[in-house]
Amino acid sequence: MNNNNKSLGVHFHPVTSKGLPVGAARPIGLEPIALYVHIPFCEKRCHFCAFAVVVDRQVTEQLVTDYLQSLYKEMRAFLDACEHAPKIRLIQFGGGTPTALSAENLDALLDFVFAQFDCTELEEVIIEGFPTTITADRIAVIERVPNVKLNIGVQSFQAECLDAVGRNHGILAKEAIERAVASRIGSVGIDLILGLPASTPDSTRRDIETAVRCGADHFAFYPLWVYDQTTLKTRVRNGLIELPRLAAQYEQLVCGVDVLADLGYERYTAFHYALRPDCRHQYGLWQMQARNWIGFGMSAMSHVDGVIRFNDRNIRSYIDRVERGEPTAVEQFVMTDRERMQFEFLYRLRVKSFLTAQFREQFGITVEQAFGDKLALLDKLGLICVDTHTISLTMHGTLHLREIEDCINEAAESVPVLSIKCEQPTA
Repeated sequence: MNNNNKSLGVHFHPVTSKGLPVGAARPIGLEPIALYVHIPFCEKRCHFCAFAVVVDRQVTEQLVTDYLQSLYKEMRAFLDACEHAPKIRLIQFGGGTPTALSAENLDALLDFVFAQFDCTELEEVIIEGFPTTITADRIAVIERVPNVKLNIGVQSFQAECLDAVGRNHGILAKEAIERAVASRIGSVGIDLILGLPASTPDSTRRDIETAVRCGADHFAFYPLWVYDQTTLKTRVRNGLIELPRLAAQYEQLVCGVDVLADLGYERYTAFHYALRPDCRHQYGLWQMQARNWIGFGMSAMSHVDGVIRFNDRNIRSYIDRVERGEPTAVEQFVMTDRERMQFEFLYRLRVKSFLTAQFREQFGITVEQAFGDKLALLDKLGLICVDTHTISLTMHGTLHLREIEDCINEAAESVPVLSIKCEQPTA
């Protein structure tokens, strides 16, 4: 699932020579912050997964114990370094698979976080899970958490789509959703991926309707991104598997958007749909607004006032760093003003409508002054829609997000020529 850069993360890693030494953490002010806690353990690695996870027989009881103890120590060290105890507004437990932890370990982790941090203003806790790990004992732990939302990584209910990407949860996904919905958990959502091998608009419709019948009140519905150094990338390159063409992906996206709208789900970001306002995932919106968050655990990303930090991606190295009292971050970037404009624009573009007045208020110039030629190009290509007060992704833009990011992140003096053909759906 997520190293905080997950499927919805911005493909943006600014390279700058003016960075602080790693370990010189940016001080936290008095404003509320969000927390991300990374649990890297999974039953197996899905073929499309490029994230920092530990799988299969590598996951031993001793390794889980050592990791959790290091996680606790990292959190304590952060709090010891804070001049003011930060108030926590939102928390997301991602991975990996947080629900891969035993019920006992999950309970201890939640207790530790709530005891150590000032959660008096906490509005939301999101816990991610894999269908086969949504068991009665884990639900009993999760449902006692105030303002909790469970998000289950389903991706599809269709056996042919799942088999092609190394997943086999089958009917267990339906049972997991129904079991969670029947509990006292406040909101139960799922992830769905469009563009999986063997997927079609009809399979997209069936996936959504199945999840709705099971009681899911929130959807993260996003395209399949094929990352380098993944099993899926290798299989596609070697001709062992075929992905739907762009026009077919577009048909699936339009179909999914229409079906969700007809069923009463509001599209509140480029990728998120909620049955009711209280079902929205505020943590995702927090990130999309480029607000401050602190990430704990291996590979976790933090963002504080224009400084980005990435923790060590290797679990043994991460544990060793914590035990030696060394910084867990191995990369740190201090963004220039220009890079910060790029970062904020690309994150905020994922919200359903980017309010351009906010950009001007923050940076003192308009979005057009910052990215004028590039916005004109993206608008001409049909990837964004620009009006007097807002900028938003079009349906094609949702599928071409990587190209949009590359365009915005190019040096200011060189506007790239994008070779993008926005294929229309077939009849």
